[in-house]
Amino acid sequence: MSELTRILDLKAQAQIELKQAQEKIKALEFVEKMLRDAEHTSNVVEIQPSIYKKLKQEVAVRDVLTRAGKALTASEIADALRCGGFQFTSKDLANSLYATMKKNAKGLYFCEKKGNRTVFGLARKLEVNIAN
Repeated sequence: MSELTRILDLKAQAQIELKQAQEKIKALEFVEKMLRDAEHTSNVVEIQPSIYKKLKQEVAVRDVLTRAGKALTASEIADALRCGGFQFTSKDLANSLYATMKKNAKGLYFCEKKGNRTVFGLARKLEVNIAN
């Protein structure tokens, strides 16, 4: 019976160690995602925290595209808006931006395919004036 007890103890210990390892992996994956997101956003355009906090979406998007100086994907624009503290209600900001910019009701943006990515840019130079 002592061998069975020993086996059960080893099994219980292995399960504890396995759970701890899974928790470590989960934490590392979370940090990895944060680092990738931060790296991805900072490569696109540098945005000051809270700069878009009180702005309307159209003004904030135009500012992001102006600062970037190039066409960006909806996800890249959404990341920049988040970094700038933009207050949004959509659960999927990138999807919402994509739909709005694709519709382009005011003719503010151009849309083009670059490989498998759809990018958006300013259709014409507009003066974007936001208070810092």
